[in-house]
Amino acid sequence: MPESATPAPIDPRLLEPSLANLREAYTLPGVTYTSTDLFAWEMRHFFDASWVCLGRSADLLPSGGRKAVRTGHGSILVTRDATGRLQCFHNICRHRGHELLPVGGSGH
Repeated sequence: MPESATPAPIDPRLLEPSLANLREAYTLPGVTYTSTDLFAWEMRHFFDASWVCLGRSADLLPSGGRKAVRTGHGSILVTRDATGRLQCFHNICRHRGHELLPVGGSGH
């Protein structure tokens, strides 16, 4: 089975009450919030392998700002230039392979 088709490590029967009537709010089973195996699966399949929303562009940074944001196992360096254009980069120096800005760090 290809990596992308690997099922989540949770018994599908546990999800039945949550999926039975999508018009009614119903929480996921407790194991979905506490399972380290399920969290590792989500990190691989959602955060490391797909797009991640960082927030509304107007709320991210002022002009000239920069900010490091955790995305899965890695991080993204978000910058806004003087014209207001947002740019995102892997938060890793291509030459040395070290982190450019600590996650949660910001500056101008």
